[in-house]
Amino acid sequence: MNCREVLAKLYDYLDSELPSDEKHQVKSHLEVCTHCLEQYELEEDFNKLIQQKVKSPADIQNLKSKVLQEIEKIDRGDNKVASSSSSGRSVFYLLAPIAAAALIALVLINPFSPKGSVLEAVYPFAMEHNKCLDHVLQYLVKSQDPQVVQSALAHFGSLPDDLFKIPQSDYQIEGAALAHTDSGEKPHIDYDYSGTDVSIFVLDRDTIDKSAFRQLQHNGKTYYMGSCPKFHYVIWQCKNHECIAVSKLGEDQLLGFASTF
Repeated sequence: MNCREVLAKLYDYLDSELPSDEKHQVKSHLEVCTHCLEQYELEEDFNKLIQQKVKSPADIQNLKSKVLQEIEKIDRGDNKVASSSSSGRSVFYLLAPIAAAALIALVLINPFSPKGSVLEAVYPFAMEHNKCLDHVLQYLVKSQDPQVVQSALAHFGSLPDDLFKIPQSDYQIEGAALAHTDSGEKPHIDYDYSGTDVSIFVLDRDTIDKSAFRQLQHNGKTYYMGSCPKFHYVIWQCKNHECIAVSKLGEDQLLGFASTF
């Protein structure tokens, strides 16, 4: 199997749903392919995190109270869903199945809602960076000319100019891509720093829950640092945005890289 085939079967492999021959092929590939192994380890850790969340007890009473409060509002006619000829009580019976479905959905989703780990906060960006390392990322533009890369991202509005200035000889801009996040497509700028890939994602302010990160001051600026399998992360305020740098670089090196912007 090649890398694409292995990555396509990775979830089935994690869930032990592959036939024995394919399972053996994937296992053999992971033993010799560093990039696919890193992807597997990241997915495995995230899978464990999800399983832990599923096992966490949901605050059912609180959820029930919220749903019942909404039902009571409807029952009093606060939402004016029914026509003037319909009573509040008939609306209650009409919407009761929907409310029940909402309650079930809340109970199922609730275990995933508490934040608190670096991996939870950065998982989408770790995956995007992995695509970059595996050379499967589709670049919006691939160029070492900062002006060309900046122009390709012009439709995102005013991005921090510092990200497109290369003040040191030991790093080079490589291109830009689109990161697909819950809040929409965001700029993903790729750099080479002393021979190591670094991704910077330019996000809206307060996109990432930083409660699990270490806060520190460096050269008068506030940074948030964290680690999870294979990668280190640095988050900082860049102009009117929030930037997150992702790399295999050591924490001190990555902080030094981030502090140049």
